[in-house]
Amino acid sequence: MIKKAFGILAPVASLLAYSASPVAADSFRTCEGFSETYSSRTSEVFTLSLQAGDRLLVNFGPESSFDAVSIRSKGTELFCSGSNCDEYEFVVPEDVIASILVQLDPSSIGGSMNVSCRPSAGGTADSGAAAAAGSASGTAIRQGLAGAQSGRSSSGGSSQVTQNSLHFTGKSDAGTYVWTQLKGTDFSGSLDGNGFELTAGVDWQIGQDKFAGVLVSYGDYDITSDGNNFDNTAWSVGPYLSARFDNNKELDAYLTFARPEYANGGSSYRSDRVLGSVTLRGDIVLGNTLFEGYAGLDAYSEKLPDAAPGGARTVTSQTARIGARFDFNRTGNARPFVRIGADATRFRDGGTRLNSVAPSLGLGIVGDFANGGYHLTLDGGEIFDGARATTVSFGFNRNF
Repeated sequence: MIKKAFGILAPVASLLAYSASPVAADSFRTCEGFSETYSSRTSEVFTLSLQAGDRLLVNFGPESSFDAVSIRSKGTELFCSGSNCDEYEFVVPEDVIASILVQLDPSSIGGSMNVSCRPSAGGTADSGAAAAAGSASGTAIRQGLAGAQSGRSSSGGSSQVTQNSLHFTGKSDAGTYVWTQLKGTDFSGSLDGNGFELTAGVDWQIGQDKFAGVLVSYGDYDITSDGNNFDNTAWSVGPYLSARFDNNKELDAYLTFARPEYANGGSSYRSDRVLGSVTLRGDIVLGNTLFEGYAGLDAYSEKLPDAAPGGARTVTSQTARIGARFDFNRTGNARPFVRIGADATRFRDGGTRLNSVAPSLGLGIVGDFANGGYHLTLDGGEIFDGARATTVSFGFNRNF
């Protein structure tokens, strides 16, 4: 929209300033229903109690004489200026008491400006869906790498399937490994929905028991967060490293990039996602039981666009993992196992900050067949405080 300039540029400001007053938030107007239209011959101040994710919208009326408009946060950071503020949307980064000041333009000859507020869609509805899909994708990739490493360490068989996944492992004559895994996830707690992730990778031996490769993963999830439904699909791609050393220790690490697509009601948008993980495992034999301890760190970051219900911002999560798996004595052609662990998660979405520590549990069976093996597993854990994920997997691997 082309704007006309009238008169000499004058100090007209729409100022967003954070109040240091201890007055209770419920004594002020809230974002819900706020919409005020200012003529160029008035000067008014409104105080609002805003929450993270609320959106302030500025629009000029037709033939407006507002020559300059600026919006500032905490009185210092400039978000827009001049006619660029028309049709501008400012996403509130944290819960605040805010004052909106509109000053008249002495040179004005007419026109108007509207300032309105759109409440956050359930606070963290879109970020909850994003974190759930990102966590499920990251877990699938991590478990797929563990399965591929397990296939290598067991001379092509499946005597050690490290974590739940469906994986197939093969070795070419040139020392190239290929693997794939399928994983289904069900969400519960503060989230609802389900989805699946299909992952494949290829790597090359770069040293004694050291491998570097590239993986690709496709995920499809249907997630309901705070009453809002999000359909999420994403292709992820990135490098990974796997290594085994000292005969009983293994290390896996990966870094992937994705452009997830979300459909929410009648709207759709894309984001930018980065996932990374590093896991160290070590095993010893205790009688008829194989004991494997592990520790790891997962990191997630997703940049949501302005079109997301809660506005443009970056959502992050870090999870520290520690635990152990016990593989028991074989019964016939199958061997049962249980996994017990704990995950400490730090989730951030603007002013929303969730820290949690929760158990992570798994159980299943693994078995052998000609030149390969199979497994059936059930796994469960927490994505962030109040949001849980349960995984059921069936898999096989084979050396050829």
